[in-house]
Amino acid sequence: MDILNQTDFTDVDILKIIELRIEESVNVEFKAAAALAKTDGSKKEIAKDVSAMANSDGGVIIYGINEVDHVAHSISYVNGRDLPKEWLESVIISNIQQRIDNIIITPVRFNDDLTQTIYVVRVPRSPRAPHMTTDKRYFKRFNYQAVPMEEYEIRDIYFRRGSGELVFEEITFSKPEFDYEEGTFSCLLSILVTNDSQSIVEIYKLGCWFTIPASGSMGFHYEPGYSLTRTIDNLTKISTTSSSPIFPTEVLTLMTVEITVDIIHLTTSVSEINAKAILHYPGGTKEYEMALGEQLQNIAKKQQVQR
Repeated sequence: MDILNQTDFTDVDILKIIELRIEESVNVEFKAAAALAKTDGSKKEIAKDVSAMANSDGGVIIYGINEVDHVAHSISYVNGRDLPKEWLESVIISNIQQRIDNIIITPVRFNDDLTQTIYVVRVPRSPRAPHMTTDKRYFKRFNYQAVPMEEYEIRDIYFRRGSGELVFEEITFSKPEFDYEEGTFSCLLSILVTNDSQSIVEIYKLGCWFTIPASGSMGFHYEPGYSLTRTIDNLTKISTTSSSPIFPTEVLTLMTVEITVDIIHLTTSVSEINAKAILHYPGGTKEYEMALGEQLQNIAKKQQVQR
């Protein structure tokens, strides 16, 4: 269950989190209902937890789940009649400076009962960080908790904001083709990146590491300007450096590689192929892992059905 990428939640999803004993992390936090109260202390804690997520890598806070040893344990209903969604939104807005954009609060009702409410709060990694609470403190996520930031960390975040924020927008596969004379199957892998900030990013480098099966049944064809590095342990790296600036909200295809595998290995060793894309830029580093072999197998099956 991927809580971080889930866009909608139901009571079934909340019970599933508990059943699977999902663990807290730097991006996931569970809070009992008692964490929401109309006291100054509670409001400060809410602001601390939300701002820490925004100042770090973003994540999800679920109000209404008890945790034991940082593992989801049981339901702890929030009284949504006394503490409606609008109250929680107001607490977040009025106790954090500057305002965090694009926070999403999803109320989940059990039995359509307002008194049996769970709040799922999705906090993005903020391009406007760092965010300060009303007691003039800055917080970050560290392991399972929100902790005060050091002065140099605050400076680093200001630098991050000024240097832009790149994120993986999409990984696409196109032009699948069987070549029965050569005994191969090929398709194009494209990696798209977007500038999720208000600053222009001019310097960046994208590298994609491929785990090649022992059978060696995989080949690459790529554009001029890319570099290829072969390493030990059946790893191959294809990389490309910045060729043009990426403007705010712009989406750019940074890499397109034609991947070719032997047809006779499609149902066997191809499943062992994995890939990890690593994007470096002045504001940080992003990683994206994919079970490439399984995706190639699925694409090949669909192509055979369409023939």
